[in-house]
Amino acid sequence: MALIGADNFMGEIGFFDGISKIRDVTERKRLEKQLIGSYLQIQNARNLTKLGLAKLAEYRDQDTGFHLERIREYTKITAKELAGRKEYKEAMSHETAKEIVVSLQGRQFDSSVVEAFVRHE
Repeated sequence: MALIGADNFMGEIGFFDGISKIRDVTERKRLEKQLIGSYLQIQNARNLTKLGLAKLAEYRDQDTGFHLERIREYTKITAKELAGRKEYKEAMSHETAKEIVVSLQGRQFDSSVVEAFVRHE
């Protein structure tokens, strides 16, 4: 009587071999997600640095005092008002949002982030 090993039982690719491949993909996906998260943190830090430098320059100039804060507040008020209007209340579909993001790749959105977004949806 012949004994059947795992590699013989499951064909040329053994059962345990298939599990290790699943783990490899899972690990790669986890690392990709971590990389995107790190990239977004760096982008956020860059944006905060730019804002900090702009504020520093603004505070030294008496003519433009608190310009950034005023613009930020005006933008919040405008966004709230527009969100309350009927023509802006309906939610945008995921497909429409995706088309916008892809169309602005390389101009408004970093290409690597757009590619990761499309790959992971």
